[in-house]
Amino acid sequence: MEFLPINLNSVDLDLMDKMKVAYRITPLDLDEVCEMIADGCSLAQIGAKFDRSRNVIWKFLHKDEEHRQAYLAALQERGFHHANMIERLVLKVENGEMPPDVARVAIDGRKWIASRFHPNLLSEKLIGNITHHQSSIQDQHLAALKNIVEKRKRQIEKDEKARKEEEFESVASGS
Repeated sequence: MEFLPINLNSVDLDLMDKMKVAYRITPLDLDEVCEMIADGCSLAQIGAKFDRSRNVIWKFLHKDEEHRQAYLAALQERGFHHANMIERLVLKVENGEMPPDVARVAIDGRKWIASRFHPNLLSEKLIGNITHHQSSIQDQHLAALKNIVEKRKRQIEKDEKARKEEEFESVASGS
């Protein structure tokens, strides 16, 4: 079999560009992609559906702030998807459809995944902001001890004064 050389001068380059555009799959729909993410699909699965690579899908989801916010919301929704799957696994165990040891492994995996997608709500550990104050714990402890000592001194002075007044009254009433 012999290959014939192609003369690029005779090919309409505009027609080739139009063919590339026509071959291109329809533009990605942000809502549809985010819905697929929320339903648990990976970027690779979405890319396969749209005939694009995972990287193209990722770039599409990060092309501007609107897409990025929609992507983050879809990831959080995906966390809820995994939480819902945990509930289904528990029901299967309760109905005797799944052995508890198998379900425990699946549930632990889903809990871990869900906590990564929505850590503030679905994580077992409280993740909070840690603030550092200027004074150290030792300084705070010393200040608390000083307050206790001052209160005790005032109480002793008050008791001393009350005792002296009683002595004075007993001496005055006894004479």
